[in-house]
Amino acid sequence: MLIKFFEKISVTLLALIVLITFVNVIARYIFNNSLYWSFELTMTILSFLSFFGFYIAFKKNRHLGSDVIFNKLPPKIQNFFYLFNNAIIIFISGVFIFYGGKQAFLFMGQKTSILGINVFFLYALLPITGFLLIFEVINKVRIKIK
Repeated sequence: MLIKFFEKISVTLLALIVLITFVNVIARYIFNNSLYWSFELTMTILSFLSFFGFYIAFKKNRHLGSDVIFNKLPPKIQNFFYLFNNAIIIFISGVFIFYGGKQAFLFMGQKTSILGINVFFLYALLPITGFLLIFEVINKVRIKIK
C-alpha cells in the first residue's frame, strides 16, 4: 500500500518536472522570458523523486546487482552475504537518519533563495528514507527467515 503511494507520487512528480521544463523552454524561446523559479522548483522536485525512486527500487529489488557469482556460492555463504549486505544497508540508513536529521534541524530556519521553501523539508528526505529502508530490510529478512 505504501509503495503504491510512492509510485503515484513519483509519477506525478516526474510529470510535473516535464511540464515545468516544457513551459520554461516555451517561455524562453517563444516569449523571450525565462521562468526564474523553474530551476529551483525542478531541482527540489527531483530531490524528492530521487529518494522516492530509491525506496521504490529497493522495495521491488530493482537496484543493479550482479548475482552470477553469488548464485554459484553454497547456500550458507549466500545467507552470510545476504545478512552482511542488509547490515550494511541498515548502517547506511542509520547514517541517513542521524546526519540527515542533524542537517534538517540545523537548517530548519533557512529558506531557499527563490521559492522560500524551508530547507528542513529537503534534508528531512534523508531520515525518512533511512527509516523506510530499515523497515524494508527488517521485513525482507523476516520473510527470508520464514
